[in-house]
Amino acid sequence: MLNRLRKSLAVFIVVVCLAPTLSIDGRAGTLESIQTRIAQFLKRPGARSAKWGIQILDPDASSVVLEVNPDKTFLPASVLKVITTSTALEKLGPEFRYHTGVYTNGVIEPDGVLSGDLILVGRGDPNLTDPSG
Repeated sequence: MLNRLRKSLAVFIVVVCLAPTLSIDGRAGTLESIQTRIAQFLKRPGARSAKWGIQILDPDASSVVLEVNPDKTFLPASVLKVITTSTALEKLGPEFRYHTGVYTNGVIEPDGVLSGDLILVGRGDPNLTDPSG
């Protein structure tokens, strides 16, 4: 699972970062031109200091077309939030809302003070703010 996620993340990074430079007049370039453009991209000052793992697959042949650091493991970056969010959106739908339960095992006194425990039961959303504003 982790290996598949790492490969998906690498493909996502290539698509997001390099897609605008990989097409020529709206058509995909040759494999050699794509490899050259990726190599040029990775030599840029901002990209040169980063750690990259890239894998491009040919879905028709189920084969690897290009790999950069294929055996290196990486800690998930903040870009992983995009994958997590898109997966949650696909699986849960755009109308899904988390609900945090608020319970007590005590009594609310007439002056508004709770005599007992206030219990918050989260169901996945770490954000405890009011979603309405």
